[in-house]
Amino acid sequence: MRAFVLMRQMVIGYEELRQRIEQLEISTDVQFAEVYRALTELLSKKDDGNKSRRPIGYLVYNQDNNISRVP
Repeated sequence: MRAFVLMRQMVIGYEELRQRIEQLEISTDVQFAEVYRALTELLSKKDDGNKSRRPIGYLVYNQDNNISRVP
């Protein structure tokens, strides 16, 4: 008889645990949905980093006083 009482208590405990896990899944889904939304918004923006920039490297003066760029 005690074994059945213990089994019933364990089942009730598992049911509570299952409900808490489901609530946690729902709350994390909402949080990650916000993160995914923010990431897609940032990726969809036009990239302003493609401006024309001066190339990186050293300027070298040749013997003819011409300037060339060394990467």
